[in-house]
Amino acid sequence: MSKQHRIEQGECVANVAELNGFFPKTVWDHPDNAALKKKRGDPYSLLPGDMLAIPDKRLKEVAGTPEKRHRFTRKGVPEKLRVRFCVGQKPRANARYKLEVDGQLIHGTTDRDGWLECAISPNAHSARIYFDDSRDPIVLDLGHLDPIEEISGIQGRLTNLGFYRGPMDGILGPDLEAALVDFQVAKKIEVTGRPDDATKKALLEAYGK
Repeated sequence: MSKQHRIEQGECVANVAELNGFFPKTVWDHPDNAALKKKRGDPYSLLPGDMLAIPDKRLKEVAGTPEKRHRFTRKGVPEKLRVRFCVGQKPRANARYKLEVDGQLIHGTTDRDGWLECAISPNAHSARIYFDDSRDPIVLDLGHLDPIEEISGIQGRLTNLGFYRGPMDGILGPDLEAALVDFQVAKKIEVTGRPDDATKKALLEAYGK
């Protein structure tokens, strides 16, 4: 048996699983989530309103010696923040940064391709990234990325890649069409101004998911 959890904005399988005492893979691979898994594909890009099945907890018995203390350690389940930074089409390579995640400060350097990778808590909600050569931080709302099949998911990815600056309203309007054209030109694919299959594939490749 399992219970149903309605996904809200900012939630993904990782943080819902953590709050319910499970590993993300245990929840995502549960048979009751097969349809959702097939529909979305990515456990980090769920749409508010999606129903996620949370399995019942199972009792685990461990042999022990009576009248003796026993210590049990729960394995940590860190998640990974992975973001690529570019200036135009050029990767922001080997750039030093300070990453603030829910109050915790982490120092690091992007790799030669402009990627920032860092282990974070599954329950992290926000991140601020400060580069040494920039005064203002880059602010990320973690867990707010909608599926690529949704217009809001297209908008979110184009916003984070620097092509779209319009409202996150889920509407294919003039601002989004212009952003799609700019992205298609940059990626040298057919210019349609529409979120067609070729554009979605290029977005997934550029964004990483």
